Amino acid sequence: MGSTAQLIFNLIFGIAILGFASIKLGIRRNYVLLVIGAISVPIALNYLLFSWSAPGVVGDSNSWLGFLANYSGGILGGIVAYIVAKIQIDAQKIADKKKEFSGQLPTLVKVKIELEKFNQAIGNVKREGLSKELFEINTYSFIPSEKMDDGNWSSLDLIVDPKLLSSVLILKHKYSLFIESLSYDLTKSYVIIEKARINKEKLEERRNEEGTLTELEELDIKKFNGIFERNRWENIQMKQVKAGYWDELFHGDLQDQVDNCLNAINSLISQIEKEE
Repeated sequence: MGSTAQLIFNLIFGIAILGFASIKLGIRRNYVLLVIGAISVPIALNYLLFSWSAPGVVGDSNSWLGFLANYSGGILGGIVAYIVAKIQIDAQKIADKKKEFSGQLPTLVKVKIELEKFNQAIGNVKREGLSKELFEINTYSFIPSEKMDDGNWSSLDLIVDPKLLSSVLILKHKYSLFIESLSYDLTKSYVIIEKARINKEKLEERRNEEGTLTELEELDIKKFNGIFERNRWENIQMKQVKAGYWDELFHGDLQDQVDNCLNAINSLISQIEKEE
């Protein structure tokens, strides 16, 4: 009688545990049915083999009931151990995720400061309202509160949202290029290019007239040619970048990109602060 009671208890307890697991842990129905089947198979075997006195069956009712009780109890022990382990693992995952989510707060605040500076620089440049031609040759002297602070961009990998991180990385690049290109003096660059060209041509004319130059003068030709080519290429690139920023400032959505990213960051900061 004891084995029968234990078996019935195991079955009821097992079904209750499976019901709890399927609701609480989201275990798939297939797994639930598999475990129920594992518990039920010995019972079916008992009725098919023992109760109908199938040939080759040994043991009396008590032996079979004891076996079934121990069998189902072992399965239930495994299920309970699995559920406990899964609950602990899920709880740890939630804690780790919360820690990771909160851990990005300092980085978000730093990026917010940088994007606000970028916004300020954009506004100050736009207010001058220069034509595209004047914009390209104008040199902007950015004040410290408008320039990038590389230290504030050093831990971007802590940002959890990949979409936000992508936006931040794009704006970081644009911010850096914005300051670099608009600070670039095209007029001064033209002077350097022209001076290098003249010096190189003078030495080449002497070589044509005299037939030869000293080793040092030949090196000077290479040096002036390097200065000419490097600054000419840099000049062309920066002119194009400046023209591109004029289009973005007056006909594009650069400021909207910065504002949208700032709004997303401010929202995340508020969410983290509420959860702390």
